[in-house]
Amino acid sequence: MNGILKDEWICHLAMFRDYEEALREIGREIGFYNNVRPHMSIGNKKPMDVYSGEDPGKNLWKKD
Repeated sequence: MNGILKDEWICHLAMFRDYEEALREIGREIGFYNNVRPHMSIGNKKPMDVYSGEDPGKNLWKKD
């Protein structure tokens, strides 16, 4: 998650006025990452759908 925040968002887009704004925006991006953005590593599903069991899947990056 940290690498994705740094590579995909903060380094390229974000300029914060203060600490509180940074917290709000980073929280918003984490919400997007977990609830909206599909991940190839879990079969193009959203992490919270898989975590909550609504859309079961297996970790495709791990070897069983």
